[in-house]
Amino acid sequence: MRAMVLWTINDFLAQSSLSGWSGQGYKAFPTCNKDTPSVRVLSKIAYVGHRRFLKKPHKWRSSCEFNGHTNNRDPPTEFGRDEIL
Repeated sequence: MRAMVLWTINDFLAQSSLSGWSGQGYKAFPTCNKDTPSVRVLSKIAYVGHRRFLKKPHKWRSSCEFNGHTNNRDPPTEFGRDEIL
């Protein structure tokens, strides 16, 4: 099992088949889980809100140049091992 996890850790398709998490669609990225910030652009989904992963005092978090808003949200809570399996 350890060897399998070692080789599939960066493969989202394999991760979804091992854990049961959907590897496609709106919530395909397990780190953002239930709090997925996105906007619809034509027929595609654009994921936004990457500035919330920066440290709180970072100058880009308070910058309005990107979309006219500041980003004061905390990073998403990560799922634990028991919640994924």
